[in-house]
Amino acid sequence: MAKKIGEETVTVIREPKVDRLDDPAQGPPAEHDIEGCEVIPRSALEDGKGWVIVEGRMVAAPYGSDVLGTDKVRVDGVVWEVDGEPGHYAKKGKGKATIFYLKRQGAA
Repeated sequence: MAKKIGEETVTVIREPKVDRLDDPAQGPPAEHDIEGCEVIPRSALEDGKGWVIVEGRMVAAPYGSDVLGTDKVRVDGVVWEVDGEPGHYAKKGKGKATIFYLKRQGAA
């Protein structure tokens, strides 16, 4: 088992795969918990074609945690989208973690 980073548990929600014929996915999304995470708040305000406000979290999870860029994650009862691909960070002598970002977007 990978070393715990923090004390929080997050729930990964993974939609069923669509088959190669694009038939609709069958069944409810699969869920699994990742224990030992650290969840840190983050926010961004982007000015482009109007204002875009991104509210999110950064999650540091135990190294090798099962999370994909297409997943959703439930933290404290709120469902977030994974923002980008998770990265597996390993630096000799400095520890290991799987790091990923969560987002909720809105327009001002």
